[in-house]
Amino acid sequence: MSSSYDLLIIAGDLFNDNSPSQETVDYVKYHLENLAIPVVILPGNHDCYDSQSVYRRYSFPQNIKIIQERKSYLPFPDLDLTVAGSPILSPHDNQPLIRGLSRPTNTRWYIIVAHGSLQIPGRFESHARAIGLEEITSSNADYIALGDWHNFADYSQGSVRAFYSGAPEPTSLTQEGAGKVASITLSDQGVEVESLPIGTISTRSISLNISGSSARQIITRIRQEASPNLILKVTLNGMKRLGEPIDLEMDTDLSSYFYYLQIKDDSVTALDNISATDYPETHVIGQYIRLLQGKIVSAKSDDERKIAEQAMQLGVLLLQGKEVLK
Repeated sequence: MSSSYDLLIIAGDLFNDNSPSQETVDYVKYHLENLAIPVVILPGNHDCYDSQSVYRRYSFPQNIKIIQERKSYLPFPDLDLTVAGSPILSPHDNQPLIRGLSRPTNTRWYIIVAHGSLQIPGRFESHARAIGLEEITSSNADYIALGDWHNFADYSQGSVRAFYSGAPEPTSLTQEGAGKVASITLSDQGVEVESLPIGTISTRSISLNISGSSARQIITRIRQEASPNLILKVTLNGMKRLGEPIDLEMDTDLSSYFYYLQIKDDSVTALDNISATDYPETHVIGQYIRLLQGKIVSAKSDDERKIAEQAMQLGVLLLQGKEVLK
């Protein structure tokens, strides 16, 4: 990397908190120092620059520049570049992150680094470390390195390029855009941004139709996806018979085949052959069946139909005096 790049910017939350182990700190220091290029670190909300900050308690190599004060400007004359930003000073710091910064006149290139949440009307609005889209537009920066959100994303506004590089590894199923870095090239042709994959962990979601399958068959199918570097969500759908539950707990080692495994059971109970003609309309059970059959026919969605189907079968069994609920 050091032979291909001139500068590394870390836009917050390098550490998950301000109490990393000595081994973790030593690991980070060793590898960042060996890059042999300048490294700019902005403290985020997880590793904020408070009185107990990891950046205060440990000394870092000379090539690492930590943004310690609001509206800081770090010039890199050899690169004709200035990096500006404001660190997060406490876990609940909500001071402006971009507003108030001004483009310097002594260098050609101007990069802002900010750790916060974009305010996107109708999509995402938060008061925590808020960054308005209009702040990006009016920043007059060449590039804004955004941190806090874990997925790689482009939020450029006007002539200002602004990207979340995302987390280097996903930590949940919603982070399919993680595991990347943003590679930035500044040249006479402008600002070029490329997403480069670096992560070793992947995420995937699959759906399994379990109609006619036993728990053992389902487990075997899930094991076919096995990978120690996979975050997997499995959604079970299809039909299962009442009284024959799908108990995946029988295989307590199933999750050990994955980095993380989540199973969601959206399957529905299969209907037995319930016919209204078998039950006189004058009987409560006959009236119940006819009522639910009408609801099944008039259902406006699959979810509404599934609920009515399950309600009919459960209700009939309960009215027959059978124990179906525990």
